[in-house]
Amino acid sequence: MGDDFPDFDYDYGAEDDGYGRFRNGCFVLLSLFLVVVLISVFIPTVLWLFSVQDNRPPAKPTPTPGLLGEALAEPDEPAAAQPSAEAVINVDTIEETPISPSPPSPELDVNRIAFINEDGQLMTVAPDGSDVRQLTRGRQRLRFPAWSPDGSRIAAIGATGSTVSVYAIDAEAKRSQPIALYADRDKTPFYLYWSPDSEQISFLSSNTTGLALQLVPADGAAESRIVATGSPFYWNWAADGRQMLIHAGESSGDARLEMIETDGDGRGAFIASPGRFQTPVISADGRYWAYAAQTQGNSQIVIVDNETGAQQVQRHAGLTALGWSPAANVLAFISGNSPESDDFEGPLRLMDATTGEITLLSRENVLAFFWSPDGRFLAAFNFRGRMQNQGDISARTKGNFAKPVRQFDLPSMELTIFDVAAGEGRVILEFTPTLTFLSQFLPFFDQYALSHRLWSPQSDALVLPVQEGNINQIVLVPAKGGPTRTLGEGNMPFWSQN
Repeated sequence: MGDDFPDFDYDYGAEDDGYGRFRNGCFVLLSLFLVVVLISVFIPTVLWLFSVQDNRPPAKPTPTPGLLGEALAEPDEPAAAQPSAEAVINVDTIEETPISPSPPSPELDVNRIAFINEDGQLMTVAPDGSDVRQLTRGRQRLRFPAWSPDGSRIAAIGATGSTVSVYAIDAEAKRSQPIALYADRDKTPFYLYWSPDSEQISFLSSNTTGLALQLVPADGAAESRIVATGSPFYWNWAADGRQMLIHAGESSGDARLEMIETDGDGRGAFIASPGRFQTPVISADGRYWAYAAQTQGNSQIVIVDNETGAQQVQRHAGLTALGWSPAANVLAFISGNSPESDDFEGPLRLMDATTGEITLLSRENVLAFFWSPDGRFLAAFNFRGRMQNQGDISARTKGNFAKPVRQFDLPSMELTIFDVAAGEGRVILEFTPTLTFLSQFLPFFDQYALSHRLWSPQSDALVLPVQEGNINQIVLVPAKGGPTRTLGEGNMPFWSQN
């Protein structure tokens, strides 16, 4: 991920790929450093929002599977370079692949939703809206709560004065003052991702030299340590918690795709020259890796079978974003509609890891997608209509001050749920997302999908941050449609994994 910082509900402003500016003066002491960083990264997210809006095709009926489009082929490219009609398969022909044993299942039966209230404090609530608990109190303002896989703790980024910290909070705590595992005024943390065994928290920190991937024990038994560096930085934990598949750097000179040891020197064996993508992903059984690689001037999606060495390859346009089914060795992906595209908004497809066959789920342009835990559904988000009255943005060259106008109307979005087995999808909700969800979460959804869960453990509902009448609300949405349920006021809700 880029030099992003959590939105601490300050004035909307310049942050990496849309991360909001800080408000209410809490970070005045960091202004010299943060202003430079925030301005240098605000413009790309604004451009992302406008570009995906401008490139959106006209609204269509409920999407159904069909043939692949021709957009990926260049005029002088041989026909064999693109998937043929025979390569398209029906979704219901994808058989579930037996998954090798994972780490022991968590013993806790949590089924709760964590979110941040308007005072910046950590809350949890039952899915029916009952048993609301406030876990923290104090001056720190928290953001982006991340449940540990076993459900016992919740990590969050928090700011107190000029210091930004990493916290791990007991999920059963009651209005406690959290103790920081890591705190720094300069090397500020911004993104959290638990280890599979719930014992460590990996996070990114930013400073003038770039980004650092750090690890800290969740019990505070030791100080954090730097595992690797690079900018931007994306990674996927291996199931054993001892390795990470990383994609770091962006230029041809410093970009790298490697599997590194968490207790090593931050370097691993060369895998491939990274193509145009963000997060590399590992299948649920650990057998397959998926990423984009640069080959003969083209970026191609690559699925590698680590048992046989076999590869499945699919050329793509623009950027691409990837995500494995939790229950089968099937990769979902989206990519831009033209080679020049600088975003990954595009049709939603599936790729079989064994055969390389492609299924088109939707011709509509999808901004982000999330698998349900049982692998049956895919939740997809796209814009509904165009942004109105966005306001003016006055910016100078990178590194100088930029002054965004705060007020603008947030766009309406659609949530479509695809039943993968049936090969059908339907729009179940039209809503206005919160600014944080739109500008900070969705641009990096492929990374957040690994660490923060919108789906219920039972795969029967999602939780979303919705803006209603200028108020941020936590809303539960049944996966099969029907009445939604408002759980309270707040932002950035995430469901426990169990």
